[in-house]
Amino acid sequence: MKVLGLLPSRSRECRPWRLPAALSLAGPSDTCIVMLSIRIDADTERRLEALALKTGRTTAFYAREAILAHLDDMEDFYLAEERMKNFRSEDAISLADLKADLGLRD
Repeated sequence: MKVLGLLPSRSRECRPWRLPAALSLAGPSDTCIVMLSIRIDADTERRLEALALKTGRTTAFYAREAILAHLDDMEDFYLAEERMKNFRSEDAISLADLKADLGLRD
């Protein structure tokens, strides 16, 4: 298993660092870069390294992109899960009632 360094730890002071425009989707910006280590299995490491080799990018680039691509979905899922803990069936609205309220047909 490999430990892959990605992105100072939460416990360290974050120093502003100018991200090169080529690495930023929004162009140059002052941003705080932190290091993150993750453990990945050998097959995932092999696939990640092969992709990086084929494209000329770093493994850290693809690991960072994967995190960014899925972070919103994970946050939404856990927010929905938390809200469901307080769900009361008497607050539910049937689909038929919702469609009627919105003026939609079946």
